Amino acid sequence: MDSSAPPLSIASKPSLATYSVRSHMEEHGIYRDKGILKKPALASFRKTVTQVVDERRESGVKPGSEAKYERRLQWSSDDNEDTVLLKLLPCIIKDGRQVRAPLADNKQNDGEAPEGSAQDQDTNDVYAHVDFEEVGLQFSSNRQFARTYLPNIFDDQGFEAKIARELAKEQGMKNPKPDRIYGLDCDQLPIPKGNLLRPETRSLITLVPNMKDAFFIIEGKSSNGGNMTKAAEQACRAGACLVFSQRRLLAWTGHKDVDGPDERTYVYSATMDANCMMIWVHFAVVRVLEDGSKDVNFYMEWIYSKTYRENDALLYLRGVCHNILDWGVGARKKALEERYRQIIEFDGRLMKDTALRSKVEATSKAEEQRAKKRRKRDDGTSVTTTRS
Repeated sequence: MDSSAPPLSIASKPSLATYSVRSHMEEHGIYRDKGILKKPALASFRKTVTQVVDERRESGVKPGSEAKYERRLQWSSDDNEDTVLLKLLPCIIKDGRQVRAPLADNKQNDGEAPEGSAQDQDTNDVYAHVDFEEVGLQFSSNRQFARTYLPNIFDDQGFEAKIARELAKEQGMKNPKPDRIYGLDCDQLPIPKGNLLRPETRSLITLVPNMKDAFFIIEGKSSNGGNMTKAAEQACRAGACLVFSQRRLLAWTGHKDVDGPDERTYVYSATMDANCMMIWVHFAVVRVLEDGSKDVNFYMEWIYSKTYRENDALLYLRGVCHNILDWGVGARKKALEERYRQIIEFDGRLMKDTALRSKVEATSKAEEQRAKKRRKRDDGTSVTTTRS
């Protein structure tokens, strides 16, 4: 699946503020649309991230869905941002999708395929509708991130609130608040009873309130007063936060870093207006320097786009978005299960060691107090009062 990038929407030219913010972000190692995925050194990584998007889907678009999509496109160019998203997103991203499985695994007691499914006579497979929420998907709209995890070059990282204010007020790098974001619901990847996580670990896992491990961001603009450059800048900040927080979580819980593109932490985003949708991938590239230190940069790179009026645009855009959601609740979630197991074990050992140290320190302090009392008693400085 490939398509050349269309021109940005012909609404308003990018403002000076947008360019200024982009310049500030680059000062902190956050880059957008630099074409780095085209470099030979990242060929394997490019294949990995585009394979998710390019996965062929068996399901199509029903005539009724296509007709609704066409009707909503007629007036969308005059709609505001919220209306564009409310009209077009439900057409592109459905609540569920058709999932293929062997017929034997889908038969009911009477040997027939389940209601609402379709059987392929050639492959003897059944395509059953599965709701995304049934497999743990969660989404949120206009929800600000719980903390600011924007990559930055400030030496003193001990004053998070002050840094956040500096980034937002002086450099335009505000705490992200995506129009739509997808991740796992809080029942996924549960922490087994009896296991404790450090507060910082929990904060990194739930960066987006009421959600775990977000992986797909959507930022939209209207064609009447908005522009895709601004949407891309917003998505760039949100994507960098997600990647940075995941890398920080891995470092915080004892995982070794990589040298090169970090395949453990990449996420996706979409920017859209009333004319087109563009799909991006967000990732970090680590370069180990001669002195052993690391130079880490964060990138947002274009990988796919469609204008809404192209032939089969709805079919392809829905396929791309559903592929990303399937990856998030499928292959990515499976990889996270092993990662969570290691995180729980690591934090468990630290919490146990901390509790043991606290107990030893408390015992030592109590013993010291008892010894002090004994010394006072032995040298006669201790005074005992006896009630008559």
